[in-house]
Amino acid sequence: MPQRVNFRALLESASRDSDHWIKSASIETKPFAVETGFHIYGELNLTLKLTAATDTKDAAKLLRVLQEYVAIAETCAAIVDAELLEIQGERIHLLFPAPHVTKASVDALLQFCVAFVNGG
Repeated sequence: MPQRVNFRALLESASRDSDHWIKSASIETKPFAVETGFHIYGELNLTLKLTAATDTKDAAKLLRVLQEYVAIAETCAAIVDAELLEIQGERIHLLFPAPHVTKASVDALLQFCVAFVNGG
């Protein structure tokens, strides 16, 4: 029986005060890149049998699900020039750069979210 995957896309705006972040997070003399935009994340709600796999069959199934999840996220991200940041277990993080909140940026964000929730 196929594993049912539930997508849940959550939004939060991300805007950083560049002076504060550069001062507090610089490594040696090279600060990290400061970006303004929308932090988007999606979360799978998998069964415990998969997330805490005790055999190689379930572990392989989990890996396949996560690989498909990444492929879907990257496909949807390409629609609006978003970037995949990382995967943390069942949660995937993306960044949609947007210097300002405008009708166009919100429309693009919603376009991404609809595509992502519907699986590409």
